[in-house]
Amino acid sequence: MNKTLQLIVFLFLIGLMAMALGCKNIQKFKESREELKASNEEQTEVIADILIEESPDSSEVIEEVTNTDSLFFAYERTPCFGRCPIFQLKVYQSGFAVYNGTNFVDYIGIYKYRFEQSTLNELKNALNSADFFAMQDVYDNEQVMDLPARIVEANFDGNKKKVMGRYNLPKEFKELTQTIDKIFENIEWKAHSEN
Repeated sequence: MNKTLQLIVFLFLIGLMAMALGCKNIQKFKESREELKASNEEQTEVIADILIEESPDSSEVIEEVTNTDSLFFAYERTPCFGRCPIFQLKVYQSGFAVYNGTNFVDYIGIYKYRFEQSTLNELKNALNSADFFAMQDVYDNEQVMDLPARIVEANFDGNKKKVMGRYNLPKEFKELTQTIDKIFENIEWKAHSEN
């Protein structure tokens, strides 16, 4: 075989190996997303229990609790192939918050906290300043695999919106998530009894 043909065969084999590795990584990524989804569904029940514990009448059913203390704000960061922080945070209208840390964060497990109205106002101002309710619902490219998502949800003043940002993020969304990270960075979460 001449050198040109050898080079072509070599590059072809390298390409096949790269595709095979890419398929394995895609499959791993999909499997990790499915595991995270299953874990989140299990922990939703624990979060419901926490809400019931925090309500004045612990015999109330979860529907009553969520109707009287609806979701104000939620923030989630999803996995990547590396050491990206993975957590979910939900803050309710009363200021009660539930944090579920999964991996690469200081708090692993389910924690709770009660925020002052001033923190809720700070969040509201950050969201309004970023013109959050005018943003697109999704910033993503499914062809790009190794990026974590940041999911922000807000529900106040008659507006409700959820934005998932993973790829090609506008400057306003990046700055908003940096502000959100700063608001919550020094919270001393209280462990839920089941941790």
